[in-house]
Amino acid sequence: MSINLSPPAVVKPPIDSNQLSTAQGDNTHSTVGTGRLNSTYERAKALPANIDTLIKALDYLKKFEGFTARVREPCEYIRYLPLIKSEKYSQWSYLDSKTYARRELIAIDGHYNNLDFTLLEFARRDTEKYQMCVLYPFNKIEITNNLIYRLVLELAEEKGVWRRNSLKQTDVVLRTLKHTWATPEQLLQAVLKKAP
Repeated sequence: MSINLSPPAVVKPPIDSNQLSTAQGDNTHSTVGTGRLNSTYERAKALPANIDTLIKALDYLKKFEGFTARVREPCEYIRYLPLIKSEKYSQWSYLDSKTYARRELIAIDGHYNNLDFTLLEFARRDTEKYQMCVLYPFNKIEITNNLIYRLVLELAEEKGVWRRNSLKQTDVVLRTLKHTWATPEQLLQAVLKKAP
């Protein structure tokens, strides 16, 4: 058996190596370096999570054909999040416990393409990251103020966490939405995507 000890054949590229260079140095070195592309992705910033932004977004969406939304007339027991303890005690339902400023609540009834929904949003501090709630009724069930009160009472007891299983015996489905939408259209898409 014979072993070939001759060097391997060098394959020449179809293009002259001078055309492939960076014009730095010469082609006498045989080392190969690795390169890496550092790319950064910047996500669109979400709109601020507050009641005013939500109302402005829904006003903008009213331009879409078939979209309607109205702020529910606030009654006394769903205007603010309910207090769990006596009003003289510090508690989560206060936006500011020192001044006894309570967290406002807004309910918005909407309709788009044969889908009825109710958005529930409450006031929050700038540092808080709570989710908003979307209620989807079935069989032409009306979402009453009493139902909303029951949900926000549970919300206050859970300090800002919506209880998803509290509506099991009703024809209403509760879904939560994070405040990640950067445009009103993305809010509408999120509402439609969460629909059962």
